[in-house]
Amino acid sequence: MTTLLTIDGLVASPQSWTLADLQSLAGEIQIPDVTEKIPDRKGAGLTLKGILNLVQPTIDDFWITFHASHDNFSSSIPADATVIDTGIVIYALDGEALPVEKGGPTRFVIPNPAACQTAELDECANVKFLDRIEITAERGRDTRPTNEEEHAAIHDHDH
Repeated sequence: MTTLLTIDGLVASPQSWTLADLQSLAGEIQIPDVTEKIPDRKGAGLTLKGILNLVQPTIDDFWITFHASHDNFSSSIPADATVIDTGIVIYALDGEALPVEKGGPTRFVIPNPAACQTAELDECANVKFLDRIEITAERGRDTRPTNEEEHAAIHDHDH
């Protein structure tokens, strides 16, 4: 089976998961219907907190870099409590792997980035086509737009 998501970097237990692997993870980290948390998103997901508990970051203060190979996009954000507690990785739709047309193989979403009250978070911290999460001691690769013009251009291309 195809790997949907890999988590590596400064973790005690790096992991790579297929759809079957993700579906079999413990119930308490599963979100069977993401619309209960984010009304405009469909699918099954996992809590970011639950995923991080599985891989066990080896440092207390870290950055989480979300990599999307499909469009060579990366977003690196500090791992604060709001991000960890509210972040969701959507991995399936109707029991099948999340299709690319819906942002697959997986998609990271923070329901309300503004609530995190940090300049590091904006809507571009939500990452489509996510296939790798990297835990680092400092900010990792980040290709998010740095000005309004770049931001508008990236959303014109439906990132």
